[in-house]
Amino acid sequence: MNTWPKGEKRYYFLFAEDKGKTAGYCCYGPIACTEGSYDLYWIVVHRDYQGQGVGKALLKEAEQRIAAEGGRGIYVETASRSQYAPTHGFYKKNGYVLEAV
Repeated sequence: MNTWPKGEKRYYFLFAEDKGKTAGYCCYGPIACTEGSYDLYWIVVHRDYQGQGVGKALLKEAEQRIAAEGGRGIYVETASRSQYAPTHGFYKKNGYVLEAV
C-alpha cells in the first residue's frame, strides 16, 4: 500500500522539450492509502505544440512509469464545462472511459 508521512505527498513530473523550450509537461502521483491507484493531475501542452502528439507522448510515458511502479488504475478528473470538450476527447481517444459525472 502507498503510505508516506502525514502531510508529505509524492508528485512526479515529466517534461517534453524542443530545442531548450518546454513543449509540455504532465504531473501524476499515487493516491494515498490505496494500492496501485494513481491520479493524473495535469497534462499541459504549449499552444505552439498542440496537435503534434506531445500530450499523447506524455500520457503514454506516464502510463508506462505508473505500470512499472505497480500501478493498476489511473484516475483523471476534468470539469464538465463545455470548454473541456477537447480534453474529454483527448482522453477518450487514448482509451479512457467516463466513470462518473
